[in-house]
Amino acid sequence: MRLLAALLLSFSFSAFAFFPVNPLVQVRADVVSAQIYNPYYEAILCEGFAFGRTASGAVIQSRVADIIPAGGYRYAYVNTNAFLNPFVQGWAQVLCRFVGRYY
Repeated sequence: MRLLAALLLSFSFSAFAFFPVNPLVQVRADVVSAQIYNPYYEAILCEGFAFGRTASGAVIQSRVADIIPAGGYRYAYVNTNAFLNPFVQGWAQVLCRFVGRYY
């Protein structure tokens, strides 16, 4: 009986579990873009941030939160003035979960 209860609880919590994704990040002098792609056969809900570090050391961020259909993709952009303070580094941290019947 305990095994059955533990099994049911693990299935109910895993339905809402977020998993990390590895976005494709491209850095140019004026913009950092992070592409999030959904390779699954089901829609996913993704939430996270894209970051860009400028030559002066300042970190600028942009938030992304969207439902991505199967085979679809979304972008997150961070912009700066390329002439005065260009980007030298960019990265993103995004977590997703399967939407299914739960939204």
